[in-house]
Amino acid sequence: MGGYDAERDEWRPFDPDKNTWGEARPLFPRRTHSTGVTLIGDADTTGAIPNFGIMQERLNGSGSRHSINGHNVSETDAMAALKGELADDSQKLHLTVIGKESDRRNVLSDLDVHPALAAVRDKVLVQGYDPNHWAVADAGFRVTGQPTIYLQAPGGKVLHRQDDYRGPDQLAAAIRRADPSYQPDQDPDLNKTNPPPAPTSFDLSRIPGWGCGAFGAGLAFLILRRRTSQ
Repeated sequence: MGGYDAERDEWRPFDPDKNTWGEARPLFPRRTHSTGVTLIGDADTTGAIPNFGIMQERLNGSGSRHSINGHNVSETDAMAALKGELADDSQKLHLTVIGKESDRRNVLSDLDVHPALAAVRDKVLVQGYDPNHWAVADAGFRVTGQPTIYLQAPGGKVLHRQDDYRGPDQLAAAIRRADPSYQPDQDPDLNKTNPPPAPTSFDLSRIPGWGCGAFGAGLAFLILRRRTSQ
């Protein structure tokens, strides 16, 4: 029995027999591991493990347990395996693809390998769902597209939505423009970087028949006019 202040992260136990409140402490005691990782819920200064309803006798073993790929390891080995491997992706955009498997596959495959999406691939967290999946079916998402593609800010705000797949170039453009660090002046101008080849010769085959006729009639008129003037 006690009271919790969420703003201060303070828990005060209450003693009903004495009708008094205990000293404030964090609800989940913390300590800093030697690797610099903050651990939450470890033993407090008295050595007791806080328990808020866990049936400890049903746990797999007693005390802390660490494993890597199903193999039990020490806490030191577990912390060493985590160090430097957990990237902070909290500020990445969320890209959600909703549709039948064949429609999703086209988008997800391009996100993996298409050169047009290479520059924005690391800016998004990608998820693909069937329209009936619980994560999207009853969560306010439109699920009738072919496929529906959502681009959301880290906080959930919808920045872009399209109900079909218009190719990797347009998807890359949408991701770039939704990125807070987007700089329009950095957009590539393909006409400058890959200009069309200049013609090396005059190809009469590319002139339509009516054009050739008009050119011939005009040339004949100029020749006759020159002769009559002489």
